[in-house]
Amino acid sequence: MSTETQKVDAVRSLRYLIATELLLARHAIRRARRHEFRASTGLSENPQAALKVAAGYKRDAAGSRSAVARLRADLARVGGAA
Repeated sequence: MSTETQKVDAVRSLRYLIATELLLARHAIRRARRHEFRASTGLSENPQAALKVAAGYKRDAAGSRSAVARLRADLARVGGAA
């Protein structure tokens, strides 16, 4: 396998990982907003628990965003456009 082929594979893999992490962050934010809404409107039997769950989803989203930042830095280092 040539060096150019390895580079193309690395760029493809990094882009796939970035897309996956962005999707995970998006869904975590959606779930957090849903639980916050349920807590604020009385749709939840236990609003405090719903807020704790929302906070957990927000932490998950923050972790995904930091992973995206690291992956974008790796992609820039490899030579692919971030």
